[in-house]
Amino acid sequence: MTWLRSLTLALAVTSSASNAFATVRDVPSAKVNAYLIGWYTTDLLVQLSTPTINPDNCSSGDLYILPSGSPQNQSITAAIMSAEATGKSVKLVIDGCAANRPKIVGIWVGQV
Repeated sequence: MTWLRSLTLALAVTSSASNAFATVRDVPSAKVNAYLIGWYTTDLLVQLSTPTINPDNCSSGDLYILPSGSPQNQSITAAIMSAEATGKSVKLVIDGCAANRPKIVGIWVGQV
């Protein structure tokens, strides 16, 4: 799992460079309650079992979002779906806002 931690940190650092005023933050470990893909967007929306952390005061702080154009979209989407299906906890890394929601830029899965 060392490679996963390195990848997560690299993704967080790369994404943070695009928004200098955002606050890169780890979300406390929690279970995935629900996720939504589609319906009028190709973005991934995620709800955890804990209240949403919104350090950048995004105007819709109800869910986390992974924009469909994110370079790590497929990997993070697969990790979230896998964690939800197996009941594993996740720790999201967020940075700034996208579509007015806290933007996911990385993920840890399992005991973190």
